[in-house]
Amino acid sequence: MKLTNHTAFTADYIFDNTKDGRELLVIVIKSTYELPELDQEPQVAPVQLSLTQADECTGEPGYSATLLESDYVSYKPCCDVLLNGCAWSFDGLPKEEVIVSLEVGPISKSFTVKGHRTWGKKKPQPFISLPISYDTAFGGTDESEPKKLRFYRENPIGTGYSYHKKNINEMLLPNTEETGQPVTKPDGKYRPMSFGSISRTSPLRVQYAGTYDEKWRENVMPFMPADFDFRFFQTAPLDQQMPYIKGGEPVRLHNLSVKGEIRFCLPTQKLSILVVPYHDESYVVTPVIDTLIIEPEANHFSLISRIAVPLKNDYFDIEEVVVGKNSDIRAWENQQQSPHKTYYASLSEFIERTTNKESS
Repeated sequence: MKLTNHTAFTADYIFDNTKDGRELLVIVIKSTYELPELDQEPQVAPVQLSLTQADECTGEPGYSATLLESDYVSYKPCCDVLLNGCAWSFDGLPKEEVIVSLEVGPISKSFTVKGHRTWGKKKPQPFISLPISYDTAFGGTDESEPKKLRFYRENPIGTGYSYHKKNINEMLLPNTEETGQPVTKPDGKYRPMSFGSISRTSPLRVQYAGTYDEKWRENVMPFMPADFDFRFFQTAPLDQQMPYIKGGEPVRLHNLSVKGEIRFCLPTQKLSILVVPYHDESYVVTPVIDTLIIEPEANHFSLISRIAVPLKNDYFDIEEVVVGKNSDIRAWENQQQSPHKTYYASLSEFIERTTNKESS
């Protein structure tokens, strides 16, 4: 199958399956824009980011926070809004703590970021900039008693948690916490605060993964179990999920950039995808924007669009996929009115059609 991309963005495709085994053609488009100056319009970045093929972490996988998840999933029921970045002192002077906030459309989330501190020295060290991550949010694993190992299920990779409360004076407290809900007990229950992706092993996502028992292994594998819920693919926490982005949604970042306040509206994209089967009529589908990733330290943000197309038979049905605006697709269709090549779905079809042509 051929993919023709008439956009300035990155586009790719995969083949997947529905829960009942029907084959899907999934087209994914990643568009990267520069973060604009205050109240200005975002411009397409001169260098477009690649689609993320496999999960990327801040450190060793399984022991560190998820930085980016693979873009190659078939469907998200709503839009994830994510931010990978740092807290900044609003005036460039060292602060013991600042409040950061992220607003995108209906989403509004804020929390407090405090300087480095330990259980033995709880006064925060002043800072100008600190990374925000689930690595430095409340949580962690208590290994002080190997036979009674405990971990904070909501965030095993974090810091500050201790069930046994042994030798914790030098243990780092979290840099982030809910505003008005300070972390005061090592074995307390606190909400881990960050703007990034939550782990696939988080209870917030595992509840949607489905049941993988002996019945599934014998009768369904390798397809998804019947109780799999596509909300499992939502990588943002619930308070960072929103309806699919349409364009024009206001964005505001407070204390999340060296620039200070960032404020702009998301661009409106009018992308279409033409699917060209071998034997049926071509048809147009429209992707939805189901992921926004803001990275202020790199001065850009990315929108990820996706569409899953159920196939009649299998992926050998599709000759070509054309990604672009409606005008690009019309131009492509005009070019195909006088094709220079004939394409065949298989060798047997080529032999059959050329033999019939010669005999006639």
